[in-house]
Amino acid sequence: MVEDNSEVVSKQTLSEALRHAESNDLAAMRSVIEADADAAEVAQRYANLAQALYRERKNVTQMLAVAKAGIAYCLSAAERAGATDPVAAATLKTKAKAIAYNAAANSWPGWGDEGIVIAPSHIADASDLAQRSLELVEDLKLGHRQVGTSQWLVGALHLAAGRSDDAIVALTRARDAYGAGGERASELLALGYLALACSRQDTPERHRAELEEICLQLQQDGSPQAMAFVKQLRTADRLL
Repeated sequence: MVEDNSEVVSKQTLSEALRHAESNDLAAMRSVIEADADAAEVAQRYANLAQALYRERKNVTQMLAVAKAGIAYCLSAAERAGATDPVAAATLKTKAKAIAYNAAANSWPGWGDEGIVIAPSHIADASDLAQRSLELVEDLKLGHRQVGTSQWLVGALHLAAGRSDDAIVALTRARDAYGAGGERASELLALGYLALACSRQDTPERHRAELEEICLQLQQDGSPQAMAFVKQLRTADRLL
């Protein structure tokens, strides 16, 4: 199959931007990413670059730097568009939310992804991005499910940083949001993380029994999503 010219240009842009990002020349990276494209395309380029740094280069530090630049671009463009094109502004804010969430989630050490090394500084930066993502979800009124998912990530990063009290607060909010949205499997996932957080504070045997019961309920659900949640909880319990 022959690639059209736009696909070739996009690949060349990504390759050049990757080279600048990995050499920490963020000014040159921004110049490449933001050239000759409308705001929506530039936002997508930032998203693609951040994901490529994680998936292909295993470079968490530069992924976070690119994500921050992308979020700043999207929010600035959204502010400029707000008065005349509120739909475009909302789209750009939604892209900023996605970039923030994905970079923060990639920086969580509970996945166990091969070749990825997560440092405490990464978790600190990711916590800020997760909070920004949550704020955008609430600003855009994206509903219970996305509130729950954003609160889960905030809580999971608190857990990774050893802040059990803060993790419990965020994970409780995640549980409540998922419950309000009728997302039972996700509600059980949040409860599982709550058990993990509580087990770091007191009576770990009791909370481990709670975790096992939650995993059993997810297994009884049997859906692909529920089974993936069981695996996720097992991996987080082992790594955190």
